[in-house]
Amino acid sequence: MEKLAGSTAIAALIGNIKAALRGKQDALTFDAAPTADSANPVTSGGVKDALDALAQQIPSYEDGDEVSY
Repeated sequence: MEKLAGSTAIAALIGNIKAALRGKQDALTFDAAPTADSANPVTSGGVKDALDALAQQIPSYEDGDEVSY
């Protein structure tokens, strides 16, 4: 009887896994730059470019003293 209960649990688990896999995204679509309201991941180059542009606008500090912009 335990074997049957285990088989039923395994079958239910396999059914749950298959349902989850049906709902997954087959291929990711990447944005080249951060985009407002986009659920897509951003490429590493897009992240770097965005951070580089941002870093130019934020002053850099060392030991509390302003070093550069």
